[in-house]
Amino acid sequence: MGISSARNILYYKEKLSTSAKIVLAILYTVLSLVFNNVGLIGIVLLGGSIASLFIVEIKNVVIFKLFAMLGMFVWAVHDISVQSYVAFIFDIGTIIALFISMFQIRKEKRIMNN
Repeated sequence: MGISSARNILYYKEKLSTSAKIVLAILYTVLSLVFNNVGLIGIVLLGGSIASLFIVEIKNVVIFKLFAMLGMFVWAVHDISVQSYVAFIFDIGTIIALFISMFQIRKEKRIMNN
């Protein structure tokens, strides 16, 4: 969580450069390899964390939400595998909220184009 918070702060302050992304990716990788105790799902989460370094810059809101839904799905699988049911419910709620907002945006775009 700390690395993701650092990523978000750097992005907010517009200082998430390529070199910062590389450093964060290395930190994600090292810490994941050292502390991963959930097997393959831990490696999948590592991939999602590294991918999140790059999806924050996607300008298309619908595409961004699709990637965010995919990331939340991976976390939902993780939360079920470690029996974190409250986090799983939160993940599913987030996926539903992203799905609804994505379709609202698409609907608004269709209305504006007509």
